[in-house]
Amino acid sequence: MDQRTHALLALLGSDGAAAVLDSLAASPRAKTDLASETGMSSREVARVLEMLLLVGLVRHRRKPGNGRGRPPDVWEIADGGELAKLDSYLRAMRHRLIDGPDTDSG
Repeated sequence: MDQRTHALLALLGSDGAAAVLDSLAASPRAKTDLASETGMSSREVARVLEMLLLVGLVRHRRKPGNGRGRPPDVWEIADGGELAKLDSYLRAMRHRLIDGPDTDSG
């Protein structure tokens, strides 16, 4: 199993990933903001962001600095294409789990 698939499977059962994506849906955020908003530790937020980045659901950019210290990275939801694909995949998986495998009667 490749890294991307492993990360995707880990995200499927992660309440933290859903909380992070919900926060990012409102607006881009720094890791520290995500940690305080979600109640997760900074380490857990970093782990979730790493997995979300690996599967293409988020991206980050350097926030313009004000001349004091290193500016934080700001995280945001990626262009939406990967998120739409994931949503479609999860809906199909849910359909198969609820309705059972397709069977041909012919």
